[in-house]
Amino acid sequence: MASTARVVCWQNRDEWLHVYRTLYNFGDPEGQKSGIDRVAVWKSRSMGKLPLAVESTANLISAHLDQGRLTLAMAIVRFVNGMVDQDQKGKFARSVQTIGEEIGLPKWLVDIRHESAHQNLPSLETLRCGVRASLSWLQSEYWEAQLEIHNRNVKKLTELLEKYGKLALRPTVKSKKKCKDKTKNRLTELSNPIAELVSRSNLWSLLPSLLFQKGVLVPSYVHLNASSIKKSTKDGHFLVVGTSEVIGEIFKNWKPLIEVLVKLSPEFLISAIHYLLVGDQSIIMDKDEDPSLYYTEWLKHFLQLLLKEMPGEVPLMNILKIALENPTQSSLTVISIILEKMHSIDSTLKDKVQHLVEIFLQQHTLECCCSSHLEEFQDSNLEEWMARRSKTWAKTDVQQDEGVPQWQQGSHQDSTLWHLIPFGEVLGTNNHLELSL
Repeated sequence: MASTARVVCWQNRDEWLHVYRTLYNFGDPEGQKSGIDRVAVWKSRSMGKLPLAVESTANLISAHLDQGRLTLAMAIVRFVNGMVDQDQKGKFARSVQTIGEEIGLPKWLVDIRHESAHQNLPSLETLRCGVRASLSWLQSEYWEAQLEIHNRNVKKLTELLEKYGKLALRPTVKSKKKCKDKTKNRLTELSNPIAELVSRSNLWSLLPSLLFQKGVLVPSYVHLNASSIKKSTKDGHFLVVGTSEVIGEIFKNWKPLIEVLVKLSPEFLISAIHYLLVGDQSIIMDKDEDPSLYYTEWLKHFLQLLLKEMPGEVPLMNILKIALENPTQSSLTVISIILEKMHSIDSTLKDKVQHLVEIFLQQHTLECCCSSHLEEFQDSNLEEWMARRSKTWAKTDVQQDEGVPQWQQGSHQDSTLWHLIPFGEVLGTNNHLELSL
């Protein structure tokens, strides 16, 4: 199914925002030049669909950096003509002055355009003021206006997702089928306005980060504690279910929205997978909560959905490359699924990659243990920490001595004959270290 997402020239909202701030940073002329170059890239890929306000801003900034009278005058003429022509509708042409007043252009700026096009060029100072006024008009009427609309849409989308999340995790008794059906219908009804807002406002690139904030696709401990993902007993009490059943219930609750989003744009699954592989989810969770299990399960779930929706079209090699370049507990656990579907890779290479993953996961476990010991040390003074560690070591030695002959207890056998190894020799080589005297 073809995507209904609106195609724009920039990669995402962050790139658009970066170019906006770069162009209007008059204290950094080199940065402004890079912003102009980026707009030129957008124009080359836009096929005539680059917003006129963006192109006009780049032209005016370029003229501002050049400071030539003719360059400044032509930039103002192109700007005023471009803005006016957009509203030049109807059977009969209207004057530039009339349309300029309707869209809020200063009258004196339209006069500068007229003088530059049909009379003598205005003074350099007048043209500089005209360029600054044009840039100020574009900033308020396009850049800031677009930013305000975007922020308003993001706020509305966040509210709808939070509402969906609360409804999906609302306290209910699982045995009441009518209540469950009612909740499912309400979730389905809420899915349509969410998907419509995402598509209309082109929020696809931002959607994964909003979905994986706390309380949405990844529930917090507080949400789970008060959720419907519980089992009722005969005496009316609730029992918390296992982690696997919790995740299964979460998948079921979010299925209506995921289905609508995938129907609108199957590429949504690719962006969600990319976010889970590359994005930094640690900033959206509390330090005491570990959401890695949920990330792993959602990653597997989205990958399986993608293989189902786009058979033969999934860029498995790209996904595998991203997973290996960004090794985490979540990303590495899905590599086996990817390797299983990639028939073009030699089995020997698959085994090597899988072995590399296992080594990394073991190292990750050791790092977690070391970090917990470090936190334990930071929370106490040195003497207390050493005392606790001594007790632990002593207890470990006693446990190790159990079942060992009495004549071997307390001694640590080492098969290496250290007295035969010369000082400065690197084990496994025939070289000696060069030591300065």
